[in-house]
Amino acid sequence: MAHGNNSGISPAGKTAILLVLFGVPLLFAGASWGLDKLFEVAPWVLVAILVLTATAYTARTSGLLYRYYNTQAPVLRFIPCLCELSLIDQKYRKPCYILYALAIVMALLAVVPYSAAKVLGDWFVNNHTFAFGMLMGVVMVGVQIVKGIGIAGCIKDVAEDWYQQTHSDVGLIKRFSPLGFIPFVRVVAMYSLSKPLETMVSFMGVDSEDVGSAETFEEEEPDGDYDYDEDDE
Repeated sequence: MAHGNNSGISPAGKTAILLVLFGVPLLFAGASWGLDKLFEVAPWVLVAILVLTATAYTARTSGLLYRYYNTQAPVLRFIPCLCELSLIDQKYRKPCYILYALAIVMALLAVVPYSAAKVLGDWFVNNHTFAFGMLMGVVMVGVQIVKGIGIAGCIKDVAEDWYQQTHSDVGLIKRFSPLGFIPFVRVVAMYSLSKPLETMVSFMGVDSEDVGSAETFEEEEPDGDYDYDEDDE
């Protein structure tokens, strides 16, 4: 029997959303006040809180995803920033690793000491920090785009499985998918994954194999080998 839409927000989801929606504005508001102590300490503390919160929520979502697919969840899900890669397909992970490596190279080139930079000429000495800093920013934007595409694909797959399992739409939460392109705010998009996954894994007790069984059953149905076809006639 079909289940109704399960679009209510759990306490964990509400907490994550509030931390992101209010934490990010407070981060920039606190930095803009210009108070030395607040400027030097609070922004980094807030960044650390946001990163740890996002990592914890991503790890939990990743655990549910791998439980649903009957696979061992990777340790990667506990590593800040990289944890989001555990939610996306392998074809998206490799570009992210390459872009992260490029970003690290750009960051190192941006902080080359003067004694080494002067060997490469005056232009490099005067411009390398800005130039490679900008390039690193461009590369990191590329990382966010690839992550966003991968997470959107994961949300789509889980929503399709939800429909196969419940014969109902996953609801309004699937519209959070575009937020997967934005760092920190991406945790809101992950709610589109964690909510249906938690319901299917923890409450319904189903997994991806049940979807496969249902699809096989529907494909075999036209053969007319089932008793209920004769009863209906």
